[in-house]
Amino acid sequence: MKYDWQKICDRFAKELKQFLEENGYEKFALASNTQAPNPNVDFLFCFLQKYNIPLNSEELDSEDLKNGTCGYNSYSWYNRSNNFCDLQFATICPAIRNEISPIKFYWRTEYLLSTIHPLTWVFESDIKEMSKIIDFDYIPNNDNYPENLTGEQLEWAEIQDINYKIITGETDPSKNPRWLGYTTDQRELIAKVYSLYLKNKNNFQNCVQIDGSKFK
Repeated sequence: MKYDWQKICDRFAKELKQFLEENGYEKFALASNTQAPNPNVDFLFCFLQKYNIPLNSEELDSEDLKNGTCGYNSYSWYNRSNNFCDLQFATICPAIRNEISPIKFYWRTEYLLSTIHPLTWVFESDIKEMSKIIDFDYIPNNDNYPENLTGEQLEWAEIQDINYKIITGETDPSKNPRWLGYTTDQRELIAKVYSLYLKNKNNFQNCVQIDGSKFK
Protein backbone atom coordinates (compact mmCIF):
# COMPACT_ATOMS: atom_id res chain seq x y z
CA MET A 1 0.00 0.00 0.00
CA LYS A 2 1.29 3.44 -0.92
CA TYR A 3 1.01 6.14 1.74
CA ASP A 4 1.23 9.93 1.62
CA TRP A 5 4.16 10.31 4.00
CA GLN A 6 4.00 14.08 3.95
CA LYS A 7 0.47 13.97 5.35
CA ILE A 8 1.46 11.31 7.85
CA CYS A 9 4.32 13.47 9.13
CA ASP A 10 2.05 16.52 9.32
CA ARG A 11 -0.57 14.61 11.32
CA PHE A 12 2.03 13.11 13.61
CA ALA A 13 3.50 16.55 14.32
CA LYS A 14 0.04 17.93 15.08
CA GLU A 15 -0.58 15.07 17.52
CA LEU A 16 2.67 15.78 19.36
CA LYS A 17 1.88 19.48 19.69
CA GLN A 18 -1.59 18.69 20.97
CA PHE A 19 -0.14 16.33 23.56
CA LEU A 20 1.99 19.11 25.03
CA GLU A 21 -0.88 21.59 25.06
CA GLU A 22 -3.52 19.26 26.45
CA ASN A 23 -1.30 17.94 29.23
CA GLY A 24 0.27 21.21 30.33
CA TYR A 25 3.87 20.50 29.35
CA GLU A 26 6.21 23.17 28.04
CA LYS A 27 8.31 20.96 25.81
CA PHE A 28 9.66 17.49 25.17
CA ALA A 29 12.81 16.05 26.69
CA LEU A 30 14.68 12.84 25.96
CA ALA A 31 14.28 9.83 28.24
CA SER A 32 17.57 8.21 27.35
CA ASN A 33 21.14 8.85 28.44
CA THR A 34 22.89 6.51 26.07
CA GLN A 35 26.21 7.49 24.56
CA ALA A 36 25.76 4.88 21.85
CA PRO A 37 24.38 5.90 18.45
CA ASN A 38 20.60 5.78 18.44
CA PRO A 39 19.05 6.64 15.07
CA ASN A 40 15.55 6.74 16.56
CA VAL A 41 16.61 9.47 18.96
CA ASP A 42 18.29 11.33 16.11
CA PHE A 43 15.12 11.02 14.04
CA LEU A 44 12.98 12.40 16.86
CA PHE A 45 15.31 15.33 17.40
CA CYS A 46 15.27 16.18 13.71
CA PHE A 47 11.50 15.73 13.44
CA LEU A 48 10.80 18.03 16.39
CA GLN A 49 13.16 20.62 14.97
CA LYS A 50 11.62 20.53 11.51
CA TYR A 51 8.10 21.00 12.84
CA ASN A 52 9.07 23.60 15.45
CA ILE A 53 7.84 21.43 18.30
CA PRO A 54 9.28 22.62 21.64
CA LEU A 55 12.13 20.53 22.98
CA ASN A 56 14.67 21.10 25.70
CA SER A 57 17.72 21.83 23.60
CA GLU A 58 18.44 25.52 24.17
CA GLU A 59 21.90 24.84 25.57
CA LEU A 60 23.12 22.82 22.62
CA ASP A 61 25.70 24.55 20.46
CA SER A 62 27.09 23.98 16.98
CA GLU A 63 29.42 21.25 18.22
CA ASP A 64 26.38 19.13 19.09
CA LEU A 65 24.86 19.41 15.65
CA LYS A 66 25.95 17.56 12.55
CA ASN A 67 25.49 18.98 9.06
CA GLY A 68 23.84 22.10 10.44
CA THR A 69 20.20 21.03 10.19
CA CYS A 70 19.38 17.56 11.47
CA GLY A 71 21.32 14.99 13.36
CA TYR A 72 23.05 15.66 16.64
CA ASN A 73 24.83 14.08 19.53
CA SER A 74 21.98 12.37 21.37
CA TYR A 75 23.98 12.06 24.57
CA SER A 76 24.54 15.81 24.62
CA TRP A 77 20.82 16.49 24.32
CA TYR A 78 20.17 14.42 27.43
CA ASN A 79 23.26 15.23 29.44
CA ARG A 80 23.35 19.00 28.93
CA SER A 81 19.63 19.61 29.21
CA ASN A 82 19.57 17.78 32.59
CA ASN A 83 15.85 17.34 32.31
CA PHE A 84 14.79 13.84 33.26
CA CYS A 85 12.92 14.71 36.46
CA ASP A 86 11.68 18.16 35.43
CA LEU A 87 7.88 18.07 35.57
CA GLN A 88 7.64 20.88 33.03
CA PHE A 89 8.94 18.55 30.34
CA ALA A 90 7.32 15.50 28.80
CA THR A 91 10.00 12.81 28.64
CA ILE A 92 9.84 11.13 25.26
CA CYS A 93 10.81 7.51 24.65
CA PRO A 94 12.49 6.66 21.30
CA ALA A 95 11.44 2.98 21.25
CA ILE A 96 9.83 1.98 17.93
CA ARG A 97 7.44 -0.78 16.95
CA ASN A 98 10.24 -3.20 16.09
CA GLU A 99 11.38 -3.06 19.74
CA ILE A 100 7.96 -3.11 21.35
CA SER A 101 5.64 -5.33 19.35
CA PRO A 102 5.48 -8.25 19.77
CA ILE A 103 8.66 -8.70 21.85
CA LYS A 104 7.96 -5.77 24.24
CA PHE A 105 11.67 -5.31 24.74
CA TYR A 106 13.09 -2.52 26.87
CA TRP A 107 16.78 -2.07 26.48
CA ARG A 108 16.95 0.86 28.92
CA THR A 109 15.24 1.24 32.29
CA GLU A 110 14.41 4.90 31.72
CA TYR A 111 12.07 3.90 28.89
CA LEU A 112 9.73 2.62 31.59
CA LEU A 113 9.62 6.09 33.15
CA SER A 114 8.87 8.03 29.98
CA THR A 115 5.86 10.32 29.76
CA ILE A 116 5.03 9.30 26.22
CA HIS A 117 6.08 6.63 23.73
CA PRO A 118 5.26 8.28 20.38
CA LEU A 119 7.02 5.89 17.99
CA THR A 120 5.50 2.55 18.96
CA TRP A 121 3.26 2.69 15.86
CA VAL A 122 6.14 2.92 13.36
CA PHE A 123 8.51 0.30 12.01
CA GLU A 124 12.04 1.08 10.87
CA SER A 125 10.74 0.99 7.31
CA ASP A 126 8.18 3.69 8.21
CA ILE A 127 10.82 5.91 9.78
CA LYS A 128 12.91 5.59 6.63
CA GLU A 129 10.00 7.03 4.64
CA MET A 130 9.29 9.76 7.19
CA SER A 131 12.98 10.63 7.26
CA LYS A 132 12.85 11.45 3.55
CA ILE A 133 10.21 14.08 4.29
CA ILE A 134 12.36 15.82 6.90
CA ASP A 135 15.66 15.37 5.02
CA PHE A 136 17.16 13.09 7.62
CA ASP A 137 19.55 10.24 6.79
CA TYR A 138 18.15 7.37 8.85
CA ILE A 139 20.52 4.44 9.31
CA PRO A 140 19.08 1.65 11.50
CA ASN A 141 21.13 0.32 14.39
CA ASN A 142 20.51 -3.37 15.08
CA ASP A 143 22.31 -3.09 18.42
CA ASN A 144 18.93 -1.91 19.76
CA TYR A 145 17.53 -5.44 19.49
CA PRO A 146 18.06 -8.57 21.61
CA GLU A 147 19.25 -12.01 20.53
CA ASN A 148 21.08 -10.65 17.46
CA LEU A 149 17.76 -9.94 15.79
CA THR A 150 17.43 -7.27 13.11
CA GLY A 151 14.74 -4.68 12.59
CA GLU A 152 13.73 -6.37 9.34
CA GLN A 153 13.28 -9.71 11.07
CA LEU A 154 11.15 -8.22 13.83
CA GLU A 155 9.01 -6.32 11.34
CA TRP A 156 8.42 -9.51 9.37
CA ALA A 157 7.51 -11.40 12.55
CA GLU A 158 5.09 -8.68 13.60
CA ILE A 159 3.35 -8.76 10.23
CA GLN A 160 3.02 -12.53 10.47
CA ASP A 161 1.51 -12.13 13.91
CA ILE A 162 -0.93 -9.47 12.72
CA ASN A 163 -2.11 -11.73 9.93
CA TYR A 164 -2.02 -15.14 11.63
CA LYS A 165 -1.53 -14.63 15.40
CA ILE A 166 1.51 -16.86 15.08
CA ILE A 167 3.20 -15.31 18.15
CA THR A 168 0.56 -13.75 20.41
CA GLY A 169 -2.13 -16.36 19.79
CA GLU A 170 -3.50 -18.72 22.42
CA THR A 171 -1.31 -21.63 21.36
CA ASP A 172 2.36 -22.34 20.76
CA PRO A 173 3.42 -21.22 17.23
CA SER A 174 4.14 -24.82 16.24
CA LYS A 175 0.44 -25.60 16.67
CA ASN A 176 -0.66 -22.75 14.43
CA PRO A 177 -2.12 -23.95 11.09
CA ARG A 178 0.39 -21.76 9.25
CA TRP A 179 3.43 -23.30 10.93
CA LEU A 180 4.33 -25.90 8.31
CA GLY A 181 4.14 -23.28 5.58
CA TYR A 182 7.21 -21.48 6.92
CA THR A 183 10.80 -22.37 6.07
CA THR A 184 13.14 -23.74 8.71
CA ASP A 185 14.79 -20.33 9.12
CA GLN A 186 11.42 -18.63 9.45
CA ARG A 187 10.26 -21.12 12.08
CA GLU A 188 13.48 -20.57 14.05
CA LEU A 189 12.91 -16.82 13.91
CA ILE A 190 9.29 -17.13 15.02
CA ALA A 191 10.31 -19.40 17.89
CA LYS A 192 12.94 -16.90 19.04
CA VAL A 193 10.50 -14.00 18.90
CA TYR A 194 7.85 -16.08 20.68
CA SER A 195 10.30 -16.83 23.50
CA LEU A 196 10.97 -13.10 23.93
CA TYR A 197 7.26 -12.37 23.84
CA LEU A 198 6.61 -14.84 26.69
CA LYS A 199 9.44 -13.36 28.71
CA ASN A 200 8.42 -9.71 28.26
CA LYS A 201 4.68 -9.77 27.59
CA ASN A 202 3.82 -7.98 30.83
CA ASN A 203 6.10 -5.06 30.01
CA PHE A 204 4.89 -1.84 28.51
CA GLN A 205 1.62 -1.56 30.41
CA ASN A 206 0.02 1.77 31.32
CA CYS A 207 2.27 3.70 28.94
CA VAL A 208 0.96 6.63 26.90
CA GLN A 209 1.23 5.72 23.23
CA ILE A 210 0.08 7.36 20.02
CA ASP A 211 -2.43 5.61 17.78
CA GLY A 212 -0.71 5.84 14.42
CA SER A 213 -3.50 4.07 12.55
CA LYS A 214 -5.31 7.39 12.16
CA PHE A 215 -2.33 8.91 10.35
CA LYS A 216 -2.32 6.49 7.40
